[in-house]
Amino acid sequence: MADYPSGVYSPRTKENRDGIIYDATKTKVGYAEDITKLDDEVVAIETELGANPKGTSDSVKDRFDDDEAVINDHSSRHENGGADEISVAGLSGETADNQKAYIVTLDPTPDADHSANGTKATLTAGTALTFGQVCYMGSDGKMEKGDADAVANAFCWAICADANIAENSAGNFALPGSFIRDDSWNWTSIGQPVYLDTATAGGMTQTAPSGTDDVIQIIGIAITADIIYFYPQLIQVEHT
Repeated sequence: MADYPSGVYSPRTKENRDGIIYDATKTKVGYAEDITKLDDEVVAIETELGANPKGTSDSVKDRFDDDEAVINDHSSRHENGGADEISVAGLSGETADNQKAYIVTLDPTPDADHSANGTKATLTAGTALTFGQVCYMGSDGKMEKGDADAVANAFCWAICADANIAENSAGNFALPGSFIRDDSWNWTSIGQPVYLDTATAGGMTQTAPSGTDDVIQIIGIAITADIIYFYPQLIQVEHT
């Protein structure tokens, strides 16, 4: 079998001999019009399939057969609750049950400073925010810096996941269940809670607030000196 060309075929212009008039009923005379139709078909096929439709398979048929086998295998495993891998921005997972739902496995070590592995949402900042600031939603639907000094400011459930988000601008916020890395953090009690801070709006601390009317909200767990597992508790405890 001939090798498939490395690119789409570029046919030369065909012309009939002088004095020849095209006759579609003739069967033994070569006409430029017929050859041109074949050229057009070759170009159409190559344009649609690409320069290498067989890929790494031995033939186009083998490739189709392989693809069909993979599709059938996935369909069969889904119907029977089998596993299927996914990969999404630091995530990997597998299907677990007959509902074909995905169990997502997070990488607990984001590979760069100021990064997050997990679920994110696009929300609007109600004030200027920087990466790692813990937020609650204000009555206007915009994200504000959390503050453990008062219950009204301590119902936090998202964390700024962009380097900066300007006031009234949309940006990325990591949601509960994410792993957050900030190399400027220096958590000393690994495996222990981090709390919403009272001293710095949007900040976190490993010392539980203890002032009168302070809110004790666990924001997550320190995984390393610069990574937390973000899992804010939505049941608030007010210190009296």
